[in-house]
Amino acid sequence: MLLENKRKECSFSDILAMDETAVWFDDPGGRCIDTRGAKDVTVLTTGHEKMRITVCLSARSDGKKLLPYVLVKNKRPIVRLVQQFKGKLVINWAGSVWMNDGTTEDYLRKIIGGNVFGSRRMLVWDTFGSHKSESTAKVMRELKVEPAYVPGGCTKFIQAPDLSWNKPFKEKVRHFYEIWMVNDDRREFTSSGNPRPPTLDIVLDWVYRSWQDLSKDVIVNSFLACGLSNPVDGSADDKIACFKPNGSIGERGLIVLREIRARSDTDNK
Repeated sequence: MLLENKRKECSFSDILAMDETAVWFDDPGGRCIDTRGAKDVTVLTTGHEKMRITVCLSARSDGKKLLPYVLVKNKRPIVRLVQQFKGKLVINWAGSVWMNDGTTEDYLRKIIGGNVFGSRRMLVWDTFGSHKSESTAKVMRELKVEPAYVPGGCTKFIQAPDLSWNKPFKEKVRHFYEIWMVNDDRREFTSSGNPRPPTLDIVLDWVYRSWQDLSKDVIVNSFLACGLSNPVDGSADDKIACFKPNGSIGERGLIVLREIRARSDTDNK
């Protein structure tokens, strides 16, 4: 209801959602992996467990996907990669995979950006520290973006990335990684014969392709499933995932929502 009331109070030109998700490359989970056609197949321990990036995925309720914002451990920009992925994703070279006030401001300016028409937009994200800091609030006011915070414990209900994007995105990245582990000519090996981690350009390509693979319909439906873009008159409440008969809350939640909305409408008359 809080999000619904925000939308009633202000006609937002866009509703956006974002989430940071960690992507790492650990062992194959007990799978047997070796070169295609080999007679002996062994379970590998890759040693890639410490290789990690953080990807911020963002999209609008109309299905428009924004560029992935990727935090890497490298401190020095690699010009070749900046050029290679220009227009495909944005790389942050802060040397850390953790978001802070500085990287959050950079994300807002480069991914969300300003609005040439001056209309207000709403960004739905969780209550992570840098999302709620005063410096972040200042940048959001400048960009005419209204924050809507998803309380802790509620992300699985009303945070679109958590509900619908992150899992298929990470599964696709994992798919590319496993193909690379099995048979990719770009693999490099240590002197003892262990595969080196995939190079950053390969990983960034997986991120780009995995995000591209997520369909517009998935994005649009994720906002509806979280109750973020549904008509405020309640005509599409049945699309909210947690209120479906097999949802985590069930149909009773839908009844309660409609009762609360009816009382709210009565009080506002």
